[in-house]
Amino acid sequence: MEPMRLQAQAKELENVSPDSDRSESSAESFWLVTLLEHKYSRFCLMVDS
Repeated sequence: MEPMRLQAQAKELENVSPDSDRSESSAESFWLVTLLEHKYSRFCLMVDS
């Protein structure tokens, strides 16, 4: 459920000012952090089980 909310949040960020370089880079870093968190949580699940 959480990843879906994060995706919606990221889309909102992109829609605020799509032509701004600063917002574009922040959206990119946001996706990178989300991806890392996702991989980390999956790794933790594998270790726990």
